[in-house]
Amino acid sequence: MKIYIQREALHHYSLFIIRYYLLFISGGVVLVYKDIRTALAAAGVAVYDPGQKIDVCTAPYAVVQESGTYPYAESHRLGYALIEVHCYAPLNHYAALDELLGRVRAALAPLAPALRPTGNEGVHGINEKFRAHEAAVEYMIQKRLL
Repeated sequence: MKIYIQREALHHYSLFIIRYYLLFISGGVVLVYKDIRTALAAAGVAVYDPGQKIDVCTAPYAVVQESGTYPYAESHRLGYALIEVHCYAPLNHYAALDELLGRVRAALAPLAPALRPTGNEGVHGINEKFRAHEAAVEYMIQKRLL
């Protein structure tokens, strides 16, 4: 049993190294974006691309979008991209927004350290257009610059 656990840990570490290398070579954002959508969908979160859902909110859902790429200080080759996960819940179900935020954080936790939370969270507010409560969680990933 002990050997199996060590072998399993080594396997996960090897997958992390391969994945991290692929993220760096590919530029990072496309691969991680797909992983984020897959992880959220596997956790039972309804997830959409920006502009895909534009009607009134009837059930909680999340929208994943990239919000910019920035270089690290003194580096012209390596930087980071910010990824925002906007969460929406119907106006008459405010508690569903906190539940959705918790599910999003739990679903994306296994993607660390490639995907790291920045600690920035949007203020809970009301989106009149979608008639929904809204909040956002921000994450960052390393990204190779041109």
